[in-house]
Amino acid sequence: MGESHDVSQPEEALDVATHALPTVPRPAAARIAESRELALILEQVTRGDQSAFAEFYYRTRSRVYGMVLRVLRDQGLSEETVQEAYLQAWSAAE
Repeated sequence: MGESHDVSQPEEALDVATHALPTVPRPAAARIAESRELALILEQVTRGDQSAFAEFYYRTRSRVYGMVLRVLRDQGLSEETVQEAYLQAWSAAE
């Protein structure tokens, strides 16, 4: 018989807050390339580049929110926590 999936689990559910689908494992080369790109973006962020920070947020928000949600298991608290984390990151970069 086919494998069934419990969509009630947070890691398999549609992330309504960020409109992201569950993540699918990617090849190691793609993850390494993305890590290098993020490192370059973060280098720009440390110089106060607002557009680089926006790009950093855009690329990481779904994963960060998903991790926080899995730990806190509360959507509202997770959204607040993620927002505060990004605000602190930007403040530290300025």
